[in-house]
Amino acid sequence: MRSGGGHRSTPAIVPALSLLHHWSFKVLSRPRRSLGRGAWAGLTLVVVLGLAVVMVLLVSPWLRCGRPLALLGMLVLPLVWWWWACGWSGLSGLRGGVVLLLRTLLIAGLVAVLAEPRAVRSSDALALMFCLDVSDSVGPATGEQARQWMLRSLAKKPAKDEAGLVLAGRTAAVELPPRPSFALEAFATRVDRGGTNLEQGLDLAGAVLPDDRPGRVVLISDGVATAGDTARAVDQLAARGIPVDVLPISWERPIEVWAERLELPREVRPGESYDAGVVLGALAGGSGALVLRENQREIARERITWGAGRSRFTLPLHLRGPGLYEYAAVVEPDPGKDGW
Repeated sequence: MRSGGGHRSTPAIVPALSLLHHWSFKVLSRPRRSLGRGAWAGLTLVVVLGLAVVMVLLVSPWLRCGRPLALLGMLVLPLVWWWWACGWSGLSGLRGGVVLLLRTLLIAGLVAVLAEPRAVRSSDALALMFCLDVSDSVGPATGEQARQWMLRSLAKKPAKDEAGLVLAGRTAAVELPPRPSFALEAFATRVDRGGTNLEQGLDLAGAVLPDDRPGRVVLISDGVATAGDTARAVDQLAARGIPVDVLPISWERPIEVWAERLELPREVRPGESYDAGVVLGALAGGSGALVLRENQREIARERITWGAGRSRFTLPLHLRGPGLYEYAAVVEPDPGKDGW
């Protein structure tokens, strides 16, 4: 005789297993008929069609899938065959086979659409873009030599290959878009040559390359960039599978001189006189004229002599009245004393 109250607790896993067994019995029902040769032939048909669709979408060189994991939906096809083989479709013989074929094609087509296939065209023709540095640090003579080099390089290119040109200074512009013929008699496009932004030039060269063929960029520059991030632009092109080749420009100008900085006071009262400071940089000593322009009009010119390195000169100015004034300093070396 047992004393005391209590009851046995049923493990929570038992109802779950019971429910799983119930639904598996519903889904994988017992066949109403024996599985003969026709049933196994149907399975072969389902497997072959499913694998054929998967192989076409994954292996074909002219198709790419945006969502290849969606092809796992083909695993539903054996279940469809099982229901048909068990006789739950209500049809037999030729009509049952036609129904199985149509269901297989319908499911395979739906899975293929979910995989987001897209057509891909391949071509062995090459699209080449030159990015030429035409800033003042390179000079027109070097630009002409680069033009001649490009024409010689493209003289023996295959007829189906395309070539174009981007000019890069402080700004960038397309001189020639990619085309089979590269007719370049002179540089017609105007860009600001007062600086060098190779990043903008490389970005523009990559933007005009066509997407239906391999691309390549050739950078012709001295590598001295005054703006932008050249390394970032090269990395972005490499991420798109576009290699960048570099043709370096080297030069020697032992007597080069340039205006490095223009110094003006922050605040000036109308009618007040003040000094404008101009810092020059030079590789060697020389002489010439220092010109100051106000709103593109020359207002001061002074004869100066400078030494190697940095030199600072001052020019007296007088503010006539309130308004917007833009100043620019230019150094003009004596004839034969400039690197150009």
